[in-house]
Amino acid sequence: MLPAWLPSPASLPGREACVVAVEATLAREGACLVVGPPGSGTTSVAGRVAARSGRSILACSFAGAIDDGDISLLVGYALGVPSPGDEGSVHAALRTCAGALLVADEVTTALWRAVRALTQLAPDLQVVGTSRGAWDGREPTPSRSPLDGDLRGRGPVLAAPGAAPPTADASSPHSPLEAPGGANRGGVPSRNALPGDVVRVAPLAPELRARL
Repeated sequence: MLPAWLPSPASLPGREACVVAVEATLAREGACLVVGPPGSGTTSVAGRVAARSGRSILACSFAGAIDDGDISLLVGYALGVPSPGDEGSVHAALRTCAGALLVADEVTTALWRAVRALTQLAPDLQVVGTSRGAWDGREPTPSRSPLDGDLRGRGPVLAAPGAAPPTADASSPHSPLEAPGGANRGGVPSRNALPGDVVRVAPLAPELRARL
């Protein structure tokens, strides 16, 4: 099972194409950052991908992280490292996570490359991240410390149930990354002018947002 704070809905109306796109990006890149405005369902997408992956899950919230040291510290807490402030100990613990999926929730685009670099520490370690806003790398620095509130233990390594990912509907004339007419309708992701490991989601219609 996944940690309680990470949603893993059985279905995501208006976001299934995004789930497929993220899974395809993970298979190709080993990492995927899902970006979108607040309320667009990025965390739900990440949870859905995690639940379907069949991998062990390391889930960690990076809300408030402002530099590489915060990333190491928060991952250390999630792993239960006795000295989470010791980067060497955190990296040693990550080396035991071969084949796992790191869910990096609320990571800024400015820190995404540092989070993705963690996947180099263990064979076949993948990461799916979520970020609020646009892919521009210029978000304001978070105002609060990652130590505000209790962030410890928000993501032990857990066994996630596996399921085979769906395939795109071959009868559809549209790519899973495109909406009819080229518009972002129904939350279908767009990857125009984005790095290859980033999937952007558009705002959901109010009636679909209420079902997340």
